[in-house]
Amino acid sequence: MTKAAALKMLMDQDLTGAVWTKSALSGAGGSSDCLEATQIDGGWVLRHSINTDQKIWLTDGEYTAFVGGVQNQQPGLVPGA
Repeated sequence: MTKAAALKMLMDQDLTGAVWTKSALSGAGGSSDCLEATQIDGGWVLRHSINTDQKIWLTDGEYTAFVGGVQNQQPGLVPGA
């Protein structure tokens, strides 16, 4: 399957019943710094908790690579790294 086909498959999924999760560290001090994620068949979707119309669709591999970069404190992904 091509990358374009995989992303289309992700984006065609109905998110009506999606359960969105945000980090326990989000929104500290009453701010609205909340990134939410939901796992779907074949990938993940990210959104801002206020601007919920804008979404980032990621395959499982893309999400795993990004999260791994953050966990490894990769420069450019983590402030001050």
